[in-house]
Amino acid sequence: MMVSQGQYDQCLINAQKHGIEVLSRYLFGLANKFLKSKDYDKSLNYLIQYEVPPVSAQFKFYRSFCIEIIQEGKNESFKLLKDMVRKLISNMKSSGSQETAIKEFEKI
Repeated sequence: MMVSQGQYDQCLINAQKHGIEVLSRYLFGLANKFLKSKDYDKSLNYLIQYEVPPVSAQFKFYRSFCIEIIQEGKNESFKLLKDMVRKLISNMKSSGSQETAIKEFEKI
């Protein structure tokens, strides 16, 4: 209900209280919503704000998100993208993600 009312911050704060699975569901839902409307900075800011969760089921989302921003050539989004990818790689390493997945994001 909060999402439909545009209360994104409050929704994510509440989701965070219920753990990474619930937070991830709402965080990636919002990121995807903003991606579809090409509001890349808003997506990136939310992902960075909530520590870029290294959820392996979302690696495909992260990959396509990075590619889309790069292809769009939105220079103003590149710094945020770089910050997001760095944080993702760091989180992947500390969570024990597969080395091949880590290397793929290091190439980006």
